[in-house]
Amino acid sequence: MSKFASRKLIATIIAVALVAAADLMGAPMDPSTLAAIQAMLLGLVGAQGVVDTAAAWKAGTAVADTVQAVRGLGNGGPESDTGSAM
Repeated sequence: MSKFASRKLIATIIAVALVAAADLMGAPMDPSTLAAIQAMLLGLVGAQGVVDTAAAWKAGTAVADTVQAVRGLGNGGPESDTGSAM
């Protein structure tokens, strides 16, 4: 999916459309149904947020590991080529 059509956005749009359609058809939902939809939506959005955070954390640690490896190469680390004859 593209950045602008995330799962969180799609779930929110579907929930809002469901409530709006019920109101337009003349059958407004009772408060307990609206609370159930709200709880389900918040659970889905929250869970997807945790998944997105974990993915960002994993990508960030991979970048940090790469930076540390590059710094090790520049500081005469084991893979460094500073000891070669010219």
